[in-house]
Amino acid sequence: MGFREQALFEDCPCWRLGLLVIGLLYIVVGINFIFQVLVVLGILPSTQPVPLYQMLVTFGALAAGLAYLIGLATSWKRLSSKPAQP
Repeated sequence: MGFREQALFEDCPCWRLGLLVIGLLYIVVGINFIFQVLVVLGILPSTQPVPLYQMLVTFGALAAGLAYLIGLATSWKRLSSKPAQP
């Protein structure tokens, strides 16, 4: 259970901004996966082969960034700093 679910940090005004920044940082690292796949397929030239572990790490970062941003989009209103009006 997260801190927000336990109401430990309930009044933090920047939940959405923080999650957006985390998601975008993961996406920036993971976007390199697309270029690595293009190198492996021979579409982009490269002087060195792409190591498998590097492709796995960038794919993981891309997947994590997408998960953060999808989760943020689906719970955007719930993460509002203003209390919900009945």
